[in-house]
Amino acid sequence: MAASWNLGIKLFPHHDRWFFASNDMVYLPGALQGLSEARRDEITLSDMFPFWHTFCVGEEVVRRVGLFDEALYPAYFEDNDYQRRSVHKNVHIRSVFIPTQHENSSTIGVDRGLREKNAVSFQNNAIYYNNKMAKNDYGQGAWSLDRRRRNAWDTPR
Repeated sequence: MAASWNLGIKLFPHHDRWFFASNDMVYLPGALQGLSEARRDEITLSDMFPFWHTFCVGEEVVRRVGLFDEALYPAYFEDNDYQRRSVHKNVHIRSVFIPTQHENSSTIGVDRGLREKNAVSFQNNAIYYNNKMAKNDYGQGAWSLDRRRRNAWDTPR
């Protein structure tokens, strides 16, 4: 997740805001009105759980907080980490009404092999994130070949 969000920002560096949506949600009528209110100096989240299934990050946020931590691979805790880092930098986080239909997590109900890989990567990411908190680490982290391979869903273990 983090790498794909970062890629969106990197591919369009001259934009003042970047909008994201999970692949397991659908916008309902009126949803884009809420996102249209997003500002350059804030994070705009849905007020419906899961809050990060659709969101906007402004350019001032990226300047202050940096990019998402790509060590959190393939998913989970990248949103928690970014929100924690944003709060630390006094970035405004605004919740707005964005009506969506969300099919829960795309990792729930997948085949057994992927569920097992998800369990491993979720635990690895939880340990990594908890270590960052314990160390008061507010950095954006870095992609790691070893972590990428350890948390892989796309190759056999």
